[in-house]
Amino acid sequence: MLLKCIKCKKEKEEIEFLRNKKIRKKCKTCIYLEESESRKDKMNGTESGDLFYVRKVLLNQAKARSKRKNVDFNLTLDDLANVKNKVCPISGQNIIYKSGIDYKRSASLDRIDPNKGYISGNVNIISYEGNYLKNRNDIPSTIRVMKYIAQNLSPTELQKLKEDKRYEELFLLLEKF
Repeated sequence: MLLKCIKCKKEKEEIEFLRNKKIRKKCKTCIYLEESESRKDKMNGTESGDLFYVRKVLLNQAKARSKRKNVDFNLTLDDLANVKNKVCPISGQNIIYKSGIDYKRSASLDRIDPNKGYISGNVNIISYEGNYLKNRNDIPSTIRVMKYIAQNLSPTELQKLKEDKRYEELFLLLEKF
């Protein structure tokens, strides 16, 4: 289903909008850009370095979310610096540690075990898109998607992937299901 954003006036797929119907009038890109502009204003426009972004954005947002969700929080900047990634382990794209560039590739704090809080050893920094995919898919549906994609590849494409060592474990996993 297509929805029209009141900010950019573009028609986009429903997935590009927040699920909350009360605030669903703007697409995620426009909302993110507004939030990043607001953040820049609050920081006096001085975004200097990845760790500054990690502290000002990821750490502060996690602390606020932990209060709102009533979960444990004991993270420090050092904890996040130790799990900072250059590449998202899910999407394979470079992670961006700045506001207002590309929200899908922006740094996002992932709780490895969602039943635990924002505590040391239970978080990783991945991309927003990777976190979105991880949180909205379970293992059986992910395997069904992978099988569907693999079954619809041309024989040439499939052979190239099977010969690529990076996908060896994936094909072994798919054969089990």
